[in-house]
Amino acid sequence: MVIGYKKAASVSVRKSHKIPMDRDSDDSSDDEFIGPPAPGSSSQALDDEMIGPPLPPGYKDSDDEDDDEDEGDDDDNPIKRIPDSHEITLQHGTKTVSALGLDPSGARLVTGGYDFDVRFWDFAGMDASLQAFRSHQPCECHQIKSLQYSITGDVILVVAGNSQAKVLDRDGFPVMECVKGDQYIVDMANTKGHTAMLNGGCWHPKIKDEFLTCSNDGRSSFLLQDPVTS
Repeated sequence: MVIGYKKAASVSVRKSHKIPMDRDSDDSSDDEFIGPPAPGSSSQALDDEMIGPPLPPGYKDSDDEDDDEDEGDDDDNPIKRIPDSHEITLQHGTKTVSALGLDPSGARLVTGGYDFDVRFWDFAGMDASLQAFRSHQPCECHQIKSLQYSITGDVILVVAGNSQAKVLDRDGFPVMECVKGDQYIVDMANTKGHTAMLNGGCWHPKIKDEFLTCSNDGRSSFLLQDPVTS
């Protein structure tokens, strides 16, 4: 009986010695995290730590590839490379704008489209409405294909879907019209002018009164600027 009492006493003594040790370590245990991690802190820890085998060399995340593609698109876009400081939008019409020409001085612009209209724009005399100072249809119901100022900037070559090119002055008034060839002649060398639809035209780079036109009749013609003909 005495032995059992001593064992019980010894056990109680050991417990009494552990109590003050736990009280002394309360401050240190408060600093340590006990239990499962909080949701916010665990997700952050998982993001910082890599789970699984190491990634192969040269591996890129999809987000990184998208960023690289966006940067590459900006570099390849030629519009981004234009050192422009101002931008305006000129409304020609509701249909396709198929031709435009800028005079050598850069003061005027001419535009043509599938609506058969040719519009003249003067940047110096333009107000906030950004409207053309003149608009008309020099080739009636034919779509405009090409517009070009001469090297002096005083006349404009107009090429449309018909067989006769026209020359207008800076204000849009007619200066000359090419003759129409005889489409019933087999030998094209025996007729003047084109007999089929025009495809394009341009001024001579050195001689201001000469221009070149090409047509579906298989010919390219050098023409000399003459007074108005019909």
